[in-house]
Amino acid sequence: MSNYVFGSGVSYQQYLQAKSFVSDITSGQKRASKAVSLAVSTQTRQILASQEALAREQIHASEKISAELSQGFEALSWELEDVNRGISDLKASFHWGFSEMIGQLGGMNDALQELLKISKTPVQTVAYNHFEIARDAARQRLHGEALEELQKAIEGDHTSPGYKLEWRFHQLVGMIHLGSVNGDLGLMDLSKAEESFLRAARYARTDYPKDAAQAFLGAGWAAYCQGKMAESLAHTEDAIRLNATFGEALFQLAKVRMAIDAPLAALPALAKAIEVDKLYALKAAGDGDFHRHEKQLFDFIEALRQEKIRLLLPNVEAALREIDLWLSHDNEAVGEPLIASARTVCADLRNWPLFDILSKTPELSDLPRKLRERAASARIILRTAVSGAQYAAEESYIEEVPQNAGFIRKLGGPKQKTRVVARDAGAEFLSFRDGTGAERSRMNFVHVQPRSFLMYVPSADYKQDYKRKGKLTKGFLLATTPVTEEQYGSLVSESKINSGDLPVTSVNWMQAVDYCNALSQAAGMEQAYVIDHESIAWKGFGCLGYRLPTEPEWEYACLSGHERNGEGNYFYSASVDELAWFESNAGGKKHPVATKAPNSLGLYDMLGNVQEWVLDSYYETQWDHYGPSAGDGWKIVRGGSFAASASYLRGGARRHRELPSRSDGRLGFRVCRTAW
Repeated sequence: MSNYVFGSGVSYQQYLQAKSFVSDITSGQKRASKAVSLAVSTQTRQILASQEALAREQIHASEKISAELSQGFEALSWELEDVNRGISDLKASFHWGFSEMIGQLGGMNDALQELLKISKTPVQTVAYNHFEIARDAARQRLHGEALEELQKAIEGDHTSPGYKLEWRFHQLVGMIHLGSVNGDLGLMDLSKAEESFLRAARYARTDYPKDAAQAFLGAGWAAYCQGKMAESLAHTEDAIRLNATFGEALFQLAKVRMAIDAPLAALPALAKAIEVDKLYALKAAGDGDFHRHEKQLFDFIEALRQEKIRLLLPNVEAALREIDLWLSHDNEAVGEPLIASARTVCADLRNWPLFDILSKTPELSDLPRKLRERAASARIILRTAVSGAQYAAEESYIEEVPQNAGFIRKLGGPKQKTRVVARDAGAEFLSFRDGTGAERSRMNFVHVQPRSFLMYVPSADYKQDYKRKGKLTKGFLLATTPVTEEQYGSLVSESKINSGDLPVTSVNWMQAVDYCNALSQAAGMEQAYVIDHESIAWKGFGCLGYRLPTEPEWEYACLSGHERNGEGNYFYSASVDELAWFESNAGGKKHPVATKAPNSLGLYDMLGNVQEWVLDSYYETQWDHYGPSAGDGWKIVRGGSFAASASYLRGGARRHRELPSRSDGRLGFRVCRTAW
């Protein structure tokens, strides 16, 4: 067993002598100070720790059955290879000798220079010098000489009075009288050790409460080794009152209560010790006082295991449920290591031993947060159709000739005709969500019915508009706002744009086309463009994927419901300031979309905020060309921007840019698609 057990038939001195003898005859003194064998019942071991968890803590299991314990207690041993890394704030826990463990705690190892700094009188200075000599003697295992110097520090000698109020002096006296594997067991006196520790605690209590707690711990151990259980409990409880998270004191309190057959009072203290450091679970399992109440210890470990599962598992399960949207819409999410880990936890945690759970508790506690954070970085786009009123639309069709038409078939064959059909003027919206289901942005679309209208082409000086007929042969859905930074960044992984409701800018025409294709794919629709290296081909009005609007589509949507005034501009009944961000009100910067009034179709920012790419190529003499073609060098830009003057805010205002376009902080785009 690793810890001394009072009542085992062996005195504490014999216990230390036996360990010292083993060290001497095997020349394994170094190993004796670094390795501890813990005998644990096979039943307890099954619910306490797995081999893998023990190996991570440098603890290895031996399959040899231990004969050290009481009759009928079948046990396997665990060996802790390097205890110097310590339990809690201890640097030599599980040590055979209690004194060495106490000696590793804080305060006792303060450098002489630091002690001299706190000395207030010459008497203290002399006393601290004696203390330094005593520590050096103890280091050399000259414990008798160490006691002589400590006596001079406390009581003085013929040259100087002593200074008895320094707690460190009494602490070292207590350690020497307590004895250790490497100590002088001839100086061992447990009663004197207890008395010295209590003096140390008394003098340290006010200014050094944690050091006083350690002194009370030593006094409690000295009392325990004498069989003075009531005093041992009192001293140990004093230690805990001074330091409520002192793991070794909590463990000692549990051990003493087990020794007096009070397991129901002992186990809550053990639970607190384990909260401080999980290794106390192993220390208890290998301690003889706990072996006396093996069933209660087993039940306690199992109850603690179940409690940890109840605290951890529901949070992981809830986090997985919260990100179900991400998992169901992103095939790559299923293979994420974080997701795989969470699913393993949900499937297996109920079967994990306690020590495994304790080892992973920080990681498991943080797993739900990591899952939510990872899911929050994912982007999912959900498309929702919204039904609207029916309207009449023309539809082309091929009239089939009956098989038995004979001569009529030879004359005409099948003919293309038109017919009027009922269409749904429904709209739609795209919901940009993260993996937790939270909506980050929404792209709303309005339905625009097909019709003929007059397009106004501006002259070079913008003082006279030339009319031309425009015809919309297909109904279309147009986004109510330009694409925002949030919406763009959701699909463009290399985007360094801050997410938000500002319109995305500095996106060239080809990047806008790429975005439309990505949006179509994310929404489960056919891509509208065929991209082959530098060549980009639009599939035409028959494709229902997302694309840039044609120039006639953009102009009609912009001007629908407008009145043309005498200056050739198109406004609503509202003032231009209510409609658009432009030179006079924008302050030289773009603004969040949809913060000005919409037009009669419910479209925002058509006249101002940012200019917008359209689908068409620019030809000075050809106005009926829609879409890109190989070798196109110029693309059309429509609308005004935050930097435009009021005179430019015209539905017919038109610019063009050469490809590839340079970055332009005034230029963005909005998305469109054919309705049918």
